[in-house]
Amino acid sequence: MIRQLDTMPSDKRQHIQTLMQLGEGRDAFPETQRDVIRRSWQRCLEEYQLDPSRPRPVRVLTQQALRDHQESADELLHVARAGVERLYSQIAQHGYALILTDQRGIAVDFRGQRDQLSELRRAGLYLGSDWNERYAGTSAAGTCLHDGAAVTCHQREHFDATHIDLTCTAAPITDPQGRVIAALDISALKSPRPQESQTFALSLVTLHARMIEDAYFLHRYRDCLILRFDTAREFVHLNGRGLFAIQEDGKVIAANHEGRRLIDAHLERWPPWTVSTLPAVTQLFDGELNELLSIPHTSRDQIRAFRLRADDATVFVTLIEPRGYPVKAIPTVSQQDDPVPELDQLAGDDPSMHRLLKLARRMRHESVSILIRGETGTGKEVLARALHDSGPRAKASFVAVNCAAIPESLIESELFGYLPGAFTGGRPKGMRGLIQQADGGTLFLDEIGDMPLPLQSRLLRVLAEREVSPLGAETPIKVDIRVITATHRDVPELIASGQFREDLY
Repeated sequence: MIRQLDTMPSDKRQHIQTLMQLGEGRDAFPETQRDVIRRSWQRCLEEYQLDPSRPRPVRVLTQQALRDHQESADELLHVARAGVERLYSQIAQHGYALILTDQRGIAVDFRGQRDQLSELRRAGLYLGSDWNERYAGTSAAGTCLHDGAAVTCHQREHFDATHIDLTCTAAPITDPQGRVIAALDISALKSPRPQESQTFALSLVTLHARMIEDAYFLHRYRDCLILRFDTAREFVHLNGRGLFAIQEDGKVIAANHEGRRLIDAHLERWPPWTVSTLPAVTQLFDGELNELLSIPHTSRDQIRAFRLRADDATVFVTLIEPRGYPVKAIPTVSQQDDPVPELDQLAGDDPSMHRLLKLARRMRHESVSILIRGETGTGKEVLARALHDSGPRAKASFVAVNCAAIPESLIESELFGYLPGAFTGGRPKGMRGLIQQADGGTLFLDEIGDMPLPLQSRLLRVLAEREVSPLGAETPIKVDIRVITATHRDVPELIASGQFREDLY
C-alpha cells in the first residue's frame, strides 16, 4: 500500500493520509471543516467502512440496468427536461456538466460539452454513474440525497481521492409528500481553489431544483384544485413559491416545499394530538373557503390577498382549476355579495381591510349606531362616508363633526342648535344644529372620546328618543339620523376612569 501511495500525485496522497489518520483516531477533524462534510466523512469511515487508501474507480451501470432506473424515474424525467435544459444553458459556457440522479444516486440524465466527454466519463460525470454515498463516498449528489439538503462538495471535501479535482453542487428534488426522489447536480473538472467560488452555483441549482419540484407537483395533481401563493402579487401566476393541492372541502392533499414549511409552522402552534397531519387551507389562511374557491370568478386578476394564521404575514393567492372542472362546484359571482364600489375601492390588498369591509357590507343597510376605532390618519372618516354613500341614506346629508376641534363652550349649541334669543351673542334668527342638518342622513361624530360628559348625556337621549331639543326650545324636534362615531382613544379605559358613559358606549 505504501508503494501505491508513493506512485500517486502528492495532493491525492496527502488527502488519503489525512483520512487514514482520522479513521485510526490519530487526528481530529479540522475545525475549519464544514459540519455537513465532517458528518459525511464520519459515515464513510464508521458506517460504510470505506477504505480511503483504496480509491474506487467510477462505477457505471450497464445499459439495461440504466434503462431500468430511467423507466422508474420516467415521469420525473419527462417533467424535469425543461428545467434541466434551462439550467445547462446557463452553466455550459463556464465548464460545468449536469447530472440528474434518481433517489439511489444513479445518473439518469446528463448534459456535458462534446469536447469534454472522455474526461467527464472518467470522472463519473456521465449517464449511469453511481454517486450513492455508500459507494462513492462524500460527494455533492450522494450527500445531498442522504441529508435532503443542498450542498457543495468542493475538491478535497470529496472522500474518495479519485474525485478531489472536482467541484460539485447538488440540490434535492422532493415529491409532494416531502420525500427525496432525485438530486440535481452541476460539476466542473476544474475550478478556483476557494470553496466560496461556488456560492452562485448553489443558489442556481437550488432554484432550478425547486422549479422542477413544482413542475412535478403540478403534473401529479393536474386533476385537483391547486392554490398557489407568494409574498409578491406580481409572481403568483408566473412562479408562485407555495403550492397546495386541495379537496373541494378545503382539505390539503399535498404541498410543495414552501407549502410544507407553512404547514410545519401551523403544526408548531398546536399539540400533535389536536391536529391532523395535513390541515385545511382555512387553518393556514385567514379567510373562508368560499373566498378562496371563488378567486377565479370574483377577482379581476384572479389574485387575492390573505394573511397567514401562523405569522400574520400577507400572501397573495390564486386558484388553479383543473381542465374540465365543473363550474357549479365553485361559488360564482352570483353567489357572492353584490359589488359595492364605495366600499370595494377601499380594500386594496390588505386582508384586514377585506374583513372590515365584509362587516361594513352587512352594516351599510342597518340603522344601528357604529363606533369606528383606529389611529389618527387611518381613514375613519373615509370609511364612515363610504358606509353612508353605499347605504339607503346616500342621497341625504352626511354631516361630519370633529368633537375635539369645537370649543367646549360652543359644542352644545353647534350640535343641538338654538332658538332666537336663547343666549347672548347668538344669531338673531337662531340656528339649526348639526344634528338637525343631518336629518334623513348620517351624523358622523369624529373623536367622540373627547366629548364632554354633560353632552354625552344629551347625545344618549337623542339616540334613545330620536329627537333633539335646541337651546331655548320647549318642544323636542323629531330627527331621523344614523350616527357613526370614531375615536383613536381606548373607550373602555375612558369608561374605567369616568370620562365616558358606559351606557352611551
